Amino acid sequence: MPYATPISLADLRERLADRWEGVPFWDVDDANDALNETLLWWNLMTGVWRRRETIPLAKLAMDYALSSSLTYPLRVELNGRPLTPGTIFSLDYTRPGWRGWQTDTGGDVPRRVETWAPVSLMEIVVVPKPIVDADLGTLVIDGVCDTPQLALDTDLLELDEGWLVPLLNFSLHLAAYKLGGPRWRTTIPFRTDFFAAAAEQNIALQRSQLFRTYAGLDLGKLQRPRGGQGQDAPGAPAGSGEGSDAAAQPADQEQG
Repeated sequence: MPYATPISLADLRERLADRWEGVPFWDVDDANDALNETLLWWNLMTGVWRRRETIPLAKLAMDYALSSSLTYPLRVELNGRPLTPGTIFSLDYTRPGWRGWQTDTGGDVPRRVETWAPVSLMEIVVVPKPIVDADLGTLVIDGVCDTPQLALDTDLLELDEGWLVPLLNFSLHLAAYKLGGPRWRTTIPFRTDFFAAAAEQNIALQRSQLFRTYAGLDLGKLQRPRGGQGQDAPGAPAGSGEGSDAAAQPADQEQG
């Protein structure tokens, strides 16, 4: 359930301090850096901060630049019709000459725009090129936007309540790196549970053996209920359930 009121950087920092025994071992800058780095990791793995961009489709135009507010596209529609996602690699090797395709080319070339593919983080192509007015319309691109970065204590963050515990615990893990030794090692389970929470938001991560190996996860851990039965963070009251195993609420996965 989302927060009724967005949470501020000052509130996040206070909650971070509450999760450690005794006097926190970081200063304000350390805490802010750890929190902002956590947000970068979270958006990289889950793409939860998103926005929509519209671009007019132009005659004989195949390449379209995205605005700086979208870091990568996830889904593209034309006049409400989803386009089929592809890659430059697949187009090059299965559709030789696709760069010259137009909607009036004929043969097995589609008679309307059917496919989109990312060229880079900031550019896409649509195939084939529209040639007549009837082919035109509006591209609607749903993509991941820049990760929120908090600088002032009053800066606010829209955050799903179910994500708060794993994000704070991972921030604690990052902040504890300066300690090293046994105290830092006690926070390693927070990293594992942070990655598990991210995998619950992104099914592609669950399916990636490379990710599961790097994150120290196994399939059983990802499938078991995560209802707050995990260990308490340092500084949390024993048995409070405010542990690293608290789950982020599963998000709908966008296909395409």
